[in-house]
Amino acid sequence: MKTTYLTFLSLGLLLVSALPVNAATINVTGVASATNSGYYLNSDGSFCTNGEVLYGSFSISQSALQTLIAGFQTNAPTYAEYTTLLSDFTQVGTGGSNGTTPSGWNFSTNGTIFGTSTNVDLNVFPAGTQMYAWAFNITNVGVGITNNASSFTTGTEWGLYTAGSNSATGWGLPSTGSKSLNLAEVFTSGAGAYLIGSTASSNSTIGGYSVKMVVQTVPEPTTTGYIVMAFIASIIVLSLRKSARSSVLKRDEKNSTT
Repeated sequence: MKTTYLTFLSLGLLLVSALPVNAATINVTGVASATNSGYYLNSDGSFCTNGEVLYGSFSISQSALQTLIAGFQTNAPTYAEYTTLLSDFTQVGTGGSNGTTPSGWNFSTNGTIFGTSTNVDLNVFPAGTQMYAWAFNITNVGVGITNNASSFTTGTEWGLYTAGSNSATGWGLPSTGSKSLNLAEVFTSGAGAYLIGSTASSNSTIGGYSVKMVVQTVPEPTTTGYIVMAFIASIIVLSLRKSARSSVLKRDEKNSTT
């Protein structure tokens, strides 16, 4: 009898362990909507009214990110450099385990962002994960977006910011509840970083916690590029000289026959 009881108990535990377990989730809110929470600004200091912010984490450390960005040709990277960063980026708010897609992470009036992604799976974004805000003045960017190279022109602006990994004062994710990624914390956390872009000068209109993006620029020619350009120019000059010499010879030949 005891053996039968233990057998049924074991089977029961086995069946329970086989049942699907709901993963723990949290909510993630992006905030930049007032002078005390900061705004996103264009490189000229005006409010961003077009574009979006991608919130998420990188698979490499902040120091590795800084080293990677320091190796870019300019402080306003190209599309190729954007894809390099994107390959290490996991984005919140893309559906499923990454959380619901919020509508408020696109820029509206006065460079504001306010929206919440719910049911963000802690198996995808474990507690303690350091979060980043990746801002653009275009909208067809992010994980799962393809064929957008043509959008990265010389007018493209973007910025990359974080407030460190502390879950209380910065942008580290908690193990339960909700996390507000308040832009002001990039300034106040003591661990904030402007990896691409910069802090903005404070005034009564934008407050003291706003950030500026940078304009993407066409990389300057390298030394090799200058050599190639000089070589092409020399060929053109020689060709023009040859053409002019040929015209003179033909003219002299015509004059001698007359």
